[in-house]
Amino acid sequence: MTESSRPEHSYAALAPNAERDSGGGQTRSVLWSLPWVTKGDLDAYTAVTSNNLATMLIVLQTLLSVGFPVSIVYGKITPGIGLSMAFGSIFYMIQGMWMCHKTDRTDICAQPFGINTPGAFAFVSSIILPVYYQKLKYDDNNNPINTEEAADFAWKVGVAANFVQGAVEVAFAVIGPQIQQGVPIVALLTSLASIGFAFLLSGPMLDEAAKPMLSMICIFVVFLGYLSGIKWGGIPTSVLVMIVGVVIGWSGGYLTTEQLKEDVKLVKWYHGEFTLVDIFTHFGEVSPYMGLIIPVGLTVAVGTIQCVE
Repeated sequence: MTESSRPEHSYAALAPNAERDSGGGQTRSVLWSLPWVTKGDLDAYTAVTSNNLATMLIVLQTLLSVGFPVSIVYGKITPGIGLSMAFGSIFYMIQGMWMCHKTDRTDICAQPFGINTPGAFAFVSSIILPVYYQKLKYDDNNNPINTEEAADFAWKVGVAANFVQGAVEVAFAVIGPQIQQGVPIVALLTSLASIGFAFLLSGPMLDEAAKPMLSMICIFVVFLGYLSGIKWGGIPTSVLVMIVGVVIGWSGGYLTTEQLKEDVKLVKWYHGEFTLVDIFTHFGEVSPYMGLIIPVGLTVAVGTIQCVE
């Protein structure tokens, strides 16, 4: 039987190089021979985890610092992030496994899934916070009196805006392969670079300048590990950076036991909240921010295309 006449449902149609058993039948899919762990998995996992964790903590701390209640930050926003991370990671894993099955290869890596850092900063600073401050009411002493109501409304508007951004990304994915073939990679990097300088460089650098002993040493370790190719005896660079930061933080007085005790009180079960109805009831509040939502959606889509280069 020639390859072109094989049944479409057979493994051979998807994996032309699949081995046959002694009876001439098809062997099991290559998925059964995929390695559980390969070289570089630990470093990649810690890098993706630390990146997403850092982005999430900065966003949450920003919201808490302006008056968002814990019940919304940890009770609604954080569970939503966790569910989306789990769903996206599983979906990308299935995509990677399907590609292995289709091509009969075991050297394929699934795309990493996580929080889009430039998009997160853009949404918080340009959508959620402006809506929050617009809804705040003050007493005669200029103290806010409805922080929970304003925060809840701003969060719901942010959820609706995120839904619109996702729709933009899905629509953009239809023409993604054509863009990948016709647009140089340097041009695709431009959008990420501009948002990176605007939202990722300026603010964090100010925070790092305020604590040079803590931050500059960690940055130096990052440069040595990722840009100079220096190895740390099997310890991933991202793990070493966290270890160095924790040691300097405690020894230098940046972290205290009082802070730790307060943070431990936040560790408990948060059930989250399903907000499908709120997404559609707050679409009217999203329209003023479409000028930001669409570019961010396009930027995220372009970043996804870059992952398959």
